[in-house]
Amino acid sequence: MSSNSETHGQMQNKLGEVQETAGKMMGSDNMQAKGNEKQVKGTTEEMAAKAGNLMEGAYNQVTGMMQNAAGAVTGSNKDQASGKMTEEKGKMQM
Repeated sequence: MSSNSETHGQMQNKLGEVQETAGKMMGSDNMQAKGNEKQVKGTTEEMAAKAGNLMEGAYNQVTGMMQNAAGAVTGSNKDQASGKMTEEKGKMQM
């Protein structure tokens, strides 16, 4: 599941590649450097977004398991079902 930040990072990375290539073709060290910088920023943004998604997924998995277990102890089918849904959501985020 891609977040807006992850998608934006990917786009910046690709734009940086294009800019760097254009700089090479035109013999512009400055344009190459700016393209490289844009790629680094894009990759950093993408990786940070992925890490955030993994953390959110792990949190949802654990929360869901706990809610499911609590529902099993108390006999609440509603809590068990809700916990299972949250757990599955977490798995999908990872």
